[in-house]
Amino acid sequence: MKQKQSQSSTKALQTDGRDSSLSKSKGTDLEKTEAQVKWQLSTYVRSDQIASDKLEELERVGIQGAMNGLSISKARRFDEKLTKGIVSLALSRAFSFYGVDSLQMLSIMVDVIMQAWGRVWRLDDVILMIQMGMTGKFGKQYGKFNGSIMNEWCMMYDAIRTDICVELAQSYGQGVADVSERTVERHNGPKEIAQWTDEQLERIKHIDNEIKTVK
Repeated sequence: MKQKQSQSSTKALQTDGRDSSLSKSKGTDLEKTEAQVKWQLSTYVRSDQIASDKLEELERVGIQGAMNGLSISKARRFDEKLTKGIVSLALSRAFSFYGVDSLQMLSIMVDVIMQAWGRVWRLDDVILMIQMGMTGKFGKQYGKFNGSIMNEWCMMYDAIRTDICVELAQSYGQGVADVSERTVERHNGPKEIAQWTDEQLERIKHIDNEIKTVK
């Protein structure tokens, strides 16, 4: 009887030891991932601006290359503030380029991108989308630049991105989670995202008149 109790105790200690080792291993892996993500985030910013070498890299690799960047959702898990800051800096480039001065509009558009596109997009996607819009890839910009136009840029960029994803998936002959999710969203549209974005656009319309355009 005592021998059985001793064997049970030994097994329990061995199990506890394995659980403890697994817990430490998971903790170490999480710390490594966090350190890696924070290092990646640091490469996006130089002197309170999007790093010039990042812009040059994205010009070279295009949308297909941007899809390999750090995902917004992953970045947010480890540093929400810095992730939003990078998105804000990316959008600020367009606002400055078109002479628009509205912190309220900027804040709303950061929220729109983080919520409506952040589940699938990478940070590189946001930066490249802005660059493409500023260089006329989505058509010439006439009149006042505003949040509605920015949202159109997002939708046009995402349409191109989705087509590239589908082509890649077909060429490799396998499914891509990123492709299937975004394709369904583009054609059917999750109600919660569609409604949320509409609400944001209504807010944008109300404050468009408050935007100060630098002459």
